[in-house]
Amino acid sequence: MTNLHNLHYLTIFLFLFVLVGCLPLEQNQSASQPAASEILPASMMEDIIIHNEFSERAHIGPVPEGIQGDRGIGFIREEHIHTPIDELPQNEEFYLDTEMDTFEPFLGLMNNTDQPKTFLVTLMLNYRQVPFTFNDRPGLLHLIEIPPFNDINFPMSVPISETGRHDIQAVMFEDPFNLRMDYEFRRDVTGYAMGQRIALTVGDDHTPARTFDVLDLEKLPVPEEGISLDVMFRNALQNQASDSALPHRELIHTDTVQLEQPYPLQIIITSDGEYDSGIKAVMPFLNYRQIVLEGQDVIVTSLAVQEEAFFNTELILPEERGVHQLQAIYLVEPYANMLENKELSPFVKGSMRVAFIVE
Repeated sequence: MTNLHNLHYLTIFLFLFVLVGCLPLEQNQSASQPAASEILPASMMEDIIIHNEFSERAHIGPVPEGIQGDRGIGFIREEHIHTPIDELPQNEEFYLDTEMDTFEPFLGLMNNTDQPKTFLVTLMLNYRQVPFTFNDRPGLLHLIEIPPFNDINFPMSVPISETGRHDIQAVMFEDPFNLRMDYEFRRDVTGYAMGQRIALTVGDDHTPARTFDVLDLEKLPVPEEGISLDVMFRNALQNQASDSALPHRELIHTDTVQLEQPYPLQIIITSDGEYDSGIKAVMPFLNYRQIVLEGQDVIVTSLAVQEEAFFNTELILPEERGVHQLQAIYLVEPYANMLENKELSPFVKGSMRVAFIVE
C-alpha cells in the first residue's frame, strides 16, 4: 500500500471550521454507557455494512502536516492520488462519457486525532440516499473505523443510469451509535456530521437530473437575539413561528415519545448571511436513513438574507422502544456550478443530532 500526503479534500477541509464554526468534540464521548431506557433499537443496525478490513486497493497514509481539522471527507480521482496537494486540479466538477455508466472515484476519510474514529458513511445521488460500493463492498450505509492520524482513500463506485447533470454528496456521521442524552454531547452544531458535494455531468447534456418544487413556507426575519442555526428542530405544538424571536428558542435536543404516537415536529431553516441565502435543500434523516415528511424527501425553500422558514409536520417514529436519532443534512443552491460560483461551499453540513426515547 502507498502512503498519501496530498489529498485535495484536506485543503478544502481547513475552511470548514471557519465556515461552520463546529464545536470541539467532547473527550471520551463514546465511553459513556447508555441507561436502560436508552437502548439501541435493533432496526438501527439493519442494512449496515460493517468494514473490519481495508481493501487492497485502499491507499493509506498519515495526515499531511499543517492540517488542523479533526476529521475530513472528500472525493479524489484515482489518477490524482499521488499528485502533490498544491498541484491538484479542481474536484468539484466531474465528467463521464455517455457510454460509461459507473462513477468510480476514490473517497478519502481522515482522522486527525490521537484516538480511533468510527464513521457511518452514505451517499446521496440527486438528493436521494442510494446504495453504493465502498471499500469493495456494496451497501446503503457503511460503518468503518479510521485509526489515529490516518488519511485513507477508499475505492468506491455508484451506477449512473442517465445522461445530464447529477449532484452527488458523500456524507459521514461520526460516532453514530453514541446514545448520550446530555446537552454537552447533543449541542454540537453540526451533529458530528459532514460531507462533500460534487457535480457529475454525463455526456453533453447539462440539464439537472432532478427538479424541485420550492415550498411556500411561512417565513420571518431572523431574530436579533438568541440561538440561530442553519437548521433547527422544535416541538410544533409548543412553538409557533411567532415565538421565534424568543432568545431561548426551545430547541429540541432530546425528548420522550410514547410508542405508536407521532411527534409534532417543526423544522426551522435559516439564512444568516449572503452566502447561505437563495435556494436551500434540507434532507431529513431518521436513524441515518432518509425519510419523507409531508411528501418531501428533500425540503426545498428559498430564503432571503436574514430570513428563516418554518416547516411543520408529524414525525412517525419506528414502533420500537429505544433511542431513535433525527438529523438533517443540507446545502445551498442544488445543481450549482461551484467553479462558476466560488462563494458556494463545497461542503454538506449537518444539523444537531436529536435523540428521541420511544417508551
